[in-house]
Order: sequence, then C-alpha cells, then structure tokens
Amino acid sequence: LFRTYLLCRGVSACFGVLLVGMTLRIARGLHGESIALLLGSIVALCPLLVRDSHFATTDQALACITLLTVHYLTTMRYSWRGYLIGGFLVGIACGVKY
Repeated sequence: LFRTYLLCRGVSACFGVLLVGMTLRIARGLHGESIALLLGSIVALCPLLVRDSHFATTDQALACITLLTVHYLTTMRYSWRGYLIGGFLVGIACGVKY
C-alpha cells in the first residue's frame, strides 16, 4: 500500500514538472523567451500547484491535460480529424478528474 502511494505521489509530481515545461514551451512560442520564463516561474512557484504536487491528487494531471487541450484546440487545423482529436482530449481532461 505504501509503495502504491509513493508511486501516485511520483506521478503527480511528474505531471507538475510537465506542466511547467509545457507552460514554458507554449509561452515561448506565443510571446518570447522573457515572458516564457516569467510564466514558467509563476507556475513553478504557485502555492496550490506545489502543494498538490506533493500529494497523490489528480489536479496536476487535470491542469496538464487541460493546457494540452487548449493549446491543441487553438492551433488545430479545422478538419474532422482535428475535431475528433480535440473532442478526445476534452474527454480525457474531464475523465482524469472524475
């Protein structure tokens, strides 16, 4: 039971690190390096995100997949395939939390 808890905490922390990296990458593409570093440091030092990364919660995974979904939906090509992938990502984001 303790190993499972540690594994869940590790996965939650990995999603937190991934969230910072995704924020940096998306912000760098949209606004440049200085804004990306500012946003990355804000996400990395946000008290709620840091706290939730230490516990086995789904909040980090939800934030990470939601950021991925919003990024995809704002940069996708308007085709049936794009709509299907966008709908799939929205479903995954909803399913992660509940």
